[in-house]
Amino acid sequence: MTTTTAMMTTTPAAISPVPNPGVLTIADLCANSTRKDYVGYSPYPGSCDQLLQCYFNPDNNLTLAVTRKCPSGKFWSQEKLHCVNSWEVECEYNPCATCGDGEPVAVYSGVRTFPMAGECRGFWACHDGKPHPQCCLKPFSYKPGLGCTLIPSCPGYCGPDQPCKDGIDVCSKVPDWDNAASYRIPVKVTNLYSMPCFYGQYSISHCACSKTEVDLLYGNGTCSPFFTSNEIDACRDNRTTPTVIPEPDNEGDARTYSFKLNISDPEAELILRSSSCGGKEQLKVWSVGNLVLLQKGDAPHPAVLTEVFVDADSDQKVVDVTVQHKGHLLTLSVNQGGLQHVSSVLTKDTPCLTCSVKVRAGASVGGDCSPVTEFKAYSCAALEENVWTTS
Repeated sequence: MTTTTAMMTTTPAAISPVPNPGVLTIADLCANSTRKDYVGYSPYPGSCDQLLQCYFNPDNNLTLAVTRKCPSGKFWSQEKLHCVNSWEVECEYNPCATCGDGEPVAVYSGVRTFPMAGECRGFWACHDGKPHPQCCLKPFSYKPGLGCTLIPSCPGYCGPDQPCKDGIDVCSKVPDWDNAASYRIPVKVTNLYSMPCFYGQYSISHCACSKTEVDLLYGNGTCSPFFTSNEIDACRDNRTTPTVIPEPDNEGDARTYSFKLNISDPEAELILRSSSCGGKEQLKVWSVGNLVLLQKGDAPHPAVLTEVFVDADSDQKVVDVTVQHKGHLLTLSVNQGGLQHVSSVLTKDTPCLTCSVKVRAGASVGGDCSPVTEFKAYSCAALEENVWTTS
């Protein structure tokens, strides 16, 4: 990436329709994926820098799909099966082709520029219709329509200078289906070389060995919920009288919430909100079409959003949802009929909702009063990867 602090002029952005990737499911995407080293790779619908890695357990025919993201400024190449320079890929969703999806355009020396998602200093500069990543110099931040603007609060990292992020970046490790406490890495000589996890077992979703088992060994011995509720009533006035989740006895190093969500109700949602601990925090989970979405944040604070696919046409309308916040990683998992999709996003803060939490559900008028059932709250990392199921 290059850097700039030059002043930019602004022009109205051309309006381009948002690309419609169509109604797809994890089964479709993984079935049509290109396989390498026993892992399937598929472009992520509507995105240039994201992809799906599909993991197929041959022992139980279960599939786990994980959304991954290329390093900042890179695009996914399905032909080469790795991330390459953005201008080397023909992608119809690149910001120069979509005009930034309606974002205000900042122009410098006749070059159109658009913001780079998730980068306060990064932006795209369009040359011959191809996007080229650039960074504003410290302490400048890129603002749509304005260009590089002095904002000292912007983090220092930009583009390839950012550290590697387990659970976000493309993962080169391959599960060892015969031993969950190890993984394999591709090498030129022996094809795949086995590596042990010195603690816990290998987490496919986070592309790292999990510390959970060792942490529990010296803790309370089990990762069990500190709060359960069979159903979160959506028909009573739970905006003023929501269900209250007490503070856990053990603060723990993560917050995990698992529940069943009825996606047949187009207005089904779950909202977790905390106003204690000196601030306001909110998590919201809801379904739209063939997506289940997770949003962290509340106005006027910027929101963090991630999504996973579901099959809206499936007979199985009740799906298993898990939301986990550990460290700076916020993870959403949905399991539907043996197909599990996991997606993670980075947050600026460590686990949120660490104090008492109010939870409420929403549903359509006249719809199911219990769109959310079997709700559980944990103060530990309790995300399960069902692809490891042996029965």
